[in-house]
Amino acid sequence: MPPIVAMGFLRLQLVADKERDAKEAHNQSAQVASEAVVAIKTVASLTCEDYLCARYSRALHRPFKETILKTAFSNAIFAFSLAVILFAVALVFWYGSRLVASGEYTTFQFYVSFMVR
Repeated sequence: MPPIVAMGFLRLQLVADKERDAKEAHNQSAQVASEAVVAIKTVASLTCEDYLCARYSRALHRPFKETILKTAFSNAIFAFSLAVILFAVALVFWYGSRLVASGEYTTFQFYVSFMVR
């Protein structure tokens, strides 16, 4: 049970960190887009659409490069945490099947004890 609880806590921590990092990383690109929308008449009259699109694209490219490695690492940790949980369930089913096969438990007793875990 402790590995399952630890992996669940780790998963929650990774999701919270990922949200915080994404918010910080996209703050500048959101600011560029907001400025362009607020001053849409000025942008249109000066024909700066291409410049602002390129600026917005550059603002999005930097956070993408920064977060790609973090995302790969957090996905690997997330996959490992799911693997630990599935391993625990498989172990319980294996041990329960051995108890049922030896006659120590009935199928009903096994499923009741499995659901209680």
